[in-house]
Amino acid sequence: MKINKRLLIIAIFSLVIASFIVAYLYVTIKKSVQPEPETRIVYFKENVEKGTLIKNEDVDTYFKLKNTPVSLVPKNAIKNLNALKEKTLLIDGSTDDFILESDIIERGETKVDIDNMYQIGIPVDNIANFLGTQIKLGKYYGLIALSEEGYRNGIYKAKVVSIVDSTGKIVVENGESTVAEINIAVDSIDDMYEIAEKKKQGSFDLVSFSEDRWKEINGENKENNEIN
Repeated sequence: MKINKRLLIIAIFSLVIASFIVAYLYVTIKKSVQPEPETRIVYFKENVEKGTLIKNEDVDTYFKLKNTPVSLVPKNAIKNLNALKEKTLLIDGSTDDFILESDIIERGETKVDIDNMYQIGIPVDNIANFLGTQIKLGKYYGLIALSEEGYRNGIYKAKVVSIVDSTGKIVVENGESTVAEINIAVDSIDDMYEIAEKKKQGSFDLVSFSEDRWKEINGENKENNEIN
């Protein structure tokens, strides 16, 4: 029997193409049935309220590490439980949701140096000119006491220690809650007593001063003391 060479070449070529297709399908199917690589990221173990300070002993209570397919891991996922210690939560966390680096802030308990200073809280409704969450913790501001008639009745150099809401939680983000009180620290116990007394008599202005202005104020106070 005479074999048609042209048909034989076509048959061989088709066999080669078919072999490539089979090999490709085999590799594809093999990949699809193999488990996807996983990595461990941090998830909430229980519901955790926004504003919660995550103390060292709370990490294992609130959070857990869980294997997650690599394709589902967010870019800024947290992969180490230690990264949560002494951080403050900026969201309301839900059980079995993952937590991101952007969900925490390194503010925790206020690390403002108030050694040898005296601390006092001022209700925000006692502050006529309240700067809101633009206030920077650890910075000095001018606390101007005002009489009921609106006259200036003393000025104090006060360091802002913390800002808290009506539940006593530290406010850590703009607009997250209504500010109820601002905690300040002053250098002398006499200033603290005077501020406590003037809280009953009127209101306050909270003002940001430059260092040059503070020098002027200190000079004015010194002159007034010498006159008195």
